[in-house]
Amino acid sequence: SPASAAPHGPEDAPSRITAMTATRLAPDLVHLRWDTDDGERTVHRASLWRRAPGSGEWLLWFHQGTPYASDDDTT
Repeated sequence: SPASAAPHGPEDAPSRITAMTATRLAPDLVHLRWDTDDGERTVHRASLWRRAPGSGEWLLWFHQGTPYASDDDTT
């Protein structure tokens, strides 16, 4: 079953997350792609995560969200 994102505020419903994929681009760099649907709009999302030298903590380096029509199957 799809995961749910945390709401941004008390009036916001959680978004449904689907089609998540991860691609390792380098030992310390991962590209994540997924779609969200909050009932009002659907969004293709992508982010790049870099592992911090020393701590090994994964840090968000870049994120983009592009709204699309839910009947549009292009990914």
